[in-house]
Amino acid sequence: MLALSAFFASAQDGEIVTGEYLSKDCELYKMNQLDGYHNALADSVLNTLSLRQKIAQLLMVEAPSAGLFEVGSRLDSLVRDLGVGGIIVFRNDAARVAGGICRVQELAPLPMLVAADAEWGLSMRYPEYPRFPKALQMSASNSEQNMWFLGYHTARQCRSMNIHINFAPVVDINRLEGDPVSSMRSYGDDKRRVATNASAYIDGMRVNGIFTCAKHFPGAGDNNVDSHKAMPVNTSSARRIDTLNLFPFRKAIEAGVEFVMVGHISVPALDSTGTPASISKPIITGLLKEKLGFDGIVITDALGMKGVSEGREQKDIAVAAYQAGVDVLLMPEDPFATVDLFESLFNDGELSEDELDMKVLKVLRLKARAGLFDTDQKYGFRPMKDSAAVADHIRGRSDFDFVFERKFASQVAKESMSVVAEKKGLLPLKSVLGTKVAYMAVNPSDNSDVMLAEMMRYATVHRFDVAPDIPLYRLDSLLKVVNEYDWVVVGLHNAKDDIAADYNVPKDVCERLGKWATANPSKSVVVWFGNPYALRLMPWNASAGAFMVAYEDLDFNAAAAVNTIFREDPALHPRKPMPVQKKRKTTRK
Repeated sequence: MLALSAFFASAQDGEIVTGEYLSKDCELYKMNQLDGYHNALADSVLNTLSLRQKIAQLLMVEAPSAGLFEVGSRLDSLVRDLGVGGIIVFRNDAARVAGGICRVQELAPLPMLVAADAEWGLSMRYPEYPRFPKALQMSASNSEQNMWFLGYHTARQCRSMNIHINFAPVVDINRLEGDPVSSMRSYGDDKRRVATNASAYIDGMRVNGIFTCAKHFPGAGDNNVDSHKAMPVNTSSARRIDTLNLFPFRKAIEAGVEFVMVGHISVPALDSTGTPASISKPIITGLLKEKLGFDGIVITDALGMKGVSEGREQKDIAVAAYQAGVDVLLMPEDPFATVDLFESLFNDGELSEDELDMKVLKVLRLKARAGLFDTDQKYGFRPMKDSAAVADHIRGRSDFDFVFERKFASQVAKESMSVVAEKKGLLPLKSVLGTKVAYMAVNPSDNSDVMLAEMMRYATVHRFDVAPDIPLYRLDSLLKVVNEYDWVVVGLHNAKDDIAADYNVPKDVCERLGKWATANPSKSVVVWFGNPYALRLMPWNASAGAFMVAYEDLDFNAAAAVNTIFREDPALHPRKPMPVQKKRKTTRK
């Protein structure tokens, strides 16, 4: 585990967190280690459950937003009558969802584990929360401490909504441009960088009492097929998978990750039948549990995804996953039918109840660690009785409540700007007072306004907006105008993380801008607010005066880019390498 001394050192003067949270979080961490206490609680609960109740504990179902709020919904029946072990929540108004979680918890025979996807903070699902950089940009800051604090702050956000599990981090290695699973969600193309960042993130989450999940076993990032739509096939050799793809999973397991999510990925080198990993016994039991020694909870990716459901009956998928070694089934399409089927298999002697008990104990022990069985509510989580009070609590949060998270995001942004090309000594722009500075906002966004405002702090700046479909003769005329300026900053905005759309790079415009920047290296500074893989579409990037990758078109990245351009601070801008190579094999259909 990352030493807690790093936590103390970085919390000085209340820069990112305050002492108010420190004692509480350390107490949660210590409580999390009382395995004997939790095991005894879980054992006592297990002895009270019927066969059907045990089976239901292994199901985590989708909590549709409407179902959280509507009395008498299908979700109510799944929680109250079936007694499912957990729910996963999705996008909606955060206050309503938080209140809805408490409402359905009141219906549950046993308190449920609540999960969400919060890879870069709860803003991934709930925009009311501060936005943090995605994994690839976090990795660009090249700071294990930053990753720890991302986990810490994200966990605090989860706790505010009574969410216990964050389905993160993604530990897939970004080996192929266009992989729909990895891309900006991956920490990069180096296995050690991925492993180090993921382990620090897991530690930060744990100190704040939130459980984590390494995904997508045995590793995506090697193809361009989206498992939501079809089954990806990883054709790598067993040796390559062992030395590359599995490396971050090993480190995540060493770091104490509680869940491993198995992807709907066919890996013939590991299972010659081509069976998706999520229902493959050689991959789950033989590799993950026996060879890698993972004794935590194995969970499937959503069972309705085409990567596993195409050509298979839902009932067969659930049973196959269970027999392969899965502990928790995520989002089965018909939970009642799934429990009915398993109950009949157990009653007919086709499945062992002893094995079921071991799986259920894993879930119950995690609930005990979350504080769900603590009647005194001293530790961890205890669903609040008054759902309206929870909703009011979240609605009442002011910007001040998020000040540390916002400051943290801004700091990471400053540390993660990637200057991929620069004529010696160009940055920062020097002696700009009294000079003429132009800002060309290409495909402008709301953050173009932020960038202009930040630039105006350093110089008098004239802004020129460039539409992505501007006629080239008009662009040529504009370039003649800006050529009279001393410095020209070009911001390439409104990028998309979509290889099929060429990342929303306006090709003709960029080609013309590239020729101009190449001809004017002493005055041209270009900022690309998008995926670094898009640099192959702008091969002239190395010829500009300076070219910077800012990863996403967000307000804190606009401010960070301007800070890099105008104010040199070696501690913030040490010209770190990007977390992915500029050139990478591409597959397109």
